Amino acid sequence: MTMLTDEQERRLREAREQLEAAQKTIAELEGVRRRLYASRRKRARHKVAPPKGPETDVVATNVEDTCENSVPVSNSLERLLRHRKQKAPLPEPAEIKRVYEELGSLGRVAKALGRDRRETAKALAAAGIDIREDIARQWESGSSLRELRERHGLGCDTISRWIKSTGRTVEPRNANRKCDEQLIVETYLETRSANRCAQVAGVSWGKARDVLRQRGMWEK
Repeated sequence: MTMLTDEQERRLREAREQLEAAQKTIAELEGVRRRLYASRRKRARHKVAPPKGPETDVVATNVEDTCENSVPVSNSLERLLRHRKQKAPLPEPAEIKRVYEELGSLGRVAKALGRDRRETAKALAAAGIDIREDIARQWESGSSLRELRERHGLGCDTISRWIKSTGRTVEPRNANRKCDEQLIVETYLETRSANRCAQVAGVSWGKARDVLRQRGMWEK
């Protein structure tokens, strides 16, 4: 019967010890991962923000210590510990209406609520404010498209389209040729469409094209 040498016996013993240690580490990490996964699912069901107390720090510290010698597992657990930031709930409709009346700007209200303009428009609608109709009334009261653009943080093309969606007809109010040309240029930079430029400025497509060509912006 062939016997192992002392050196081989030592290496076999060390290999078994390393295997047992690795299996123990894997079992511990799998347990941590299951607990974290269950915790995330529970928070998602109840729509509760992730805890930020000292307990979270303790769990994270223990995981980092345990995973010190296992980079792939550490990265996986790190992803589990990284929670997506949840948006703060919207105020009551009455408060949203008050904020809009105070700020008078879709863009500024969106910034105050931490939402994009589309979400803000929906929130305003829920508060009884039709932003398109309100902008159209401001336009009827004498505000130019450029003034409305600066006030609400929207493009001239969007404002013109919103006003028209309320059934109104947008006609150029300023007969100054330079103002009309500037409006064509600004709209083209936003939309890259000569048709939209013509519609916003109230001129023909050929006129809009000629203005863009004179400015070196028409290469077709």
